[in-house]
Parts: sequence; C-alpha cells; structure tokens
Amino acid sequence: MKKLLFIIVSLFFFVTVACAQKSRQFKKFKGDAAVGYALFNNNNGELALNRGFIFALEPRFAVKDNFTVGLRIETIYLGKNTSSTTTGVLIPDNYTLKLYGGFVATADYYFNNNYSIRPFAGAGAGYYYTTTQSDLFEDATVITEDTKCGGMIRAGAEIKHLRLVAEYNMVPSCTITYRNKTGVIVNEESHNSYFSLKVGFCFGGGPRK
Repeated sequence: MKKLLFIIVSLFFFVTVACAQKSRQFKKFKGDAAVGYALFNNNNGELALNRGFIFALEPRFAVKDNFTVGLRIETIYLGKNTSSTTTGVLIPDNYTLKLYGGFVATADYYFNNNYSIRPFAGAGAGYYYTTTQSDLFEDATVITEDTKCGGMIRAGAEIKHLRLVAEYNMVPSCTITYRNKTGVIVNEESHNSYFSLKVGFCFGGGPRK
C-alpha cells in the first residue's frame, strides 16, 4: 500500500511539473549585458564628478513568465582633468577618477507576454561601493573608499533581444578627503544617488520551443 501511494504521489508530482513546464511560454533562465550613461546628483567642489559610463551584467531567473528575480552587477567610471593654474591650462597628471559599483538583488514584473515588446517595472536592494583616486597638485594623491547599502527602482522594455531601461539608484552620501590646490585638506560630501539610461543585449530566455 505504501509503495502504491508513493508511486501515485510520484506520478502526480511529475505530471504537475510536466504540465507546469508546458504552461510556461518563456524559458526560465535569462540575463543581459548592458552599457549606459549615469547622471549623479549635484556634486560641487574640485572633485565634482556628475556623469559617467556604465557596464552591467544581470543574470535572472523567471519565477513566472511575467516575474523574474536576478542579481545586477554594475560598474560606473567617472573621471575628469583638474586645472592647476588660474589660466585654465590642464596638466595631465592632475586627474580625478571615481569608480562606483554594486551588487543588487532585483525583481522585475512584465506587463505582458508579447515577445516582440515587453514593458516592465522593477526594484532592487543591495550593496554599493565607491573608490575615488585624486592626483591633484604636486603629486598629492588621495584614495578614498566607502561602502553603502542602497536601493533601486526602474522601468523599461524588452524588444526581443534588446533591453532598454531607465533606473534610479538611491545610495547614501559619503565624505571624500583630499588636498586642494592651495595645500588645504578638504572634506567634501559626495552625493552617490544616480539616474541611469542603459541599453543591453538579452541572452537566454525567449519563447519555449
């Protein structure tokens, strides 16, 4: 009797899984690689860096056809020359480089199952880091690092293998310490929240055959 019950339960389980697989319109595993442009909140001072370029990878798993969870791995590069003279002549050694990055758990909801174009909205939360290197004035090199927890909201659309998305990342500010051109040590607040526009190529996913 126990064997018969086990067989019936096992058959029910496999039939349920099989039916669930057949009812799925899209493949479970997908992801995208994207590039884009980031715009930060107003940062003032000699180390002000308000714009940068993004590279991101995001593998995702479709819990349902219209709901995915994933992990976004993102890096942003910002840099600018800093003038060391009142005449505005730029010296190549005087350069500020800021590197942002983050590991953010994400969730997206798709509003339809039309593979030709699928609008979606999503959110996420995770871990952000920032590294700033400033080669300013007379070999005064300063490196500042910080980590923050933050969140993200976004909206966009997937057009077959093309993914377009606008995101806003909410990241707490941090303090950067450096020596300015007069030799004074300065503590400057860096606003780390940013808006981004990205275009990416989707891999995996797509309709089940």
